[in-house]
Amino acid sequence: MKQKTATDTVLAFAGPLLCIGWVVSLVGVTQQPSWLRSAQLVFFVIAVYAVGVVAQARADGRLDEVELAAARFGARWGLVAGVAFMTVLIFLPPFQSFLSDAAETLRSFSGYPRPIELRMFLLGIVSTFVAQEAFRTLLAAGWKWSKR
Repeated sequence: MKQKTATDTVLAFAGPLLCIGWVVSLVGVTQQPSWLRSAQLVFFVIAVYAVGVVAQARADGRLDEVELAAARFGARWGLVAGVAFMTVLIFLPPFQSFLSDAAETLRSFSGYPRPIELRMFLLGIVSTFVAQEAFRTLLAAGWKWSKR
């Protein structure tokens, strides 16, 4: 693996700093119209995503052949495993109860008067993304471990 540069270090700190900036900026937009709060959220989400993509692209450029193959394997099969895992999990009553309880908790936040079905759907989507990322990481690490 090649050495990290100063740009890589800056990119590593940029994501968390943008998240902190978003939290700090929430104070200034609490009394503003909802479109301004939404615009602020969209800006920070896009900025964090862009920084993450650039940082990941630079990190991928430093990988050797085994690490690159592990990343490809994890990306390919992590998607399948995450979706399959969440598809099975959603049919289990304890997870259904967890999603409905979490959706009910979201009702207590003012400014989020959405139907429980929509909140449960969004929580299911977010849970699937988390499962995909977890499986991607585990499968890439397993691939790399098996080849060394």
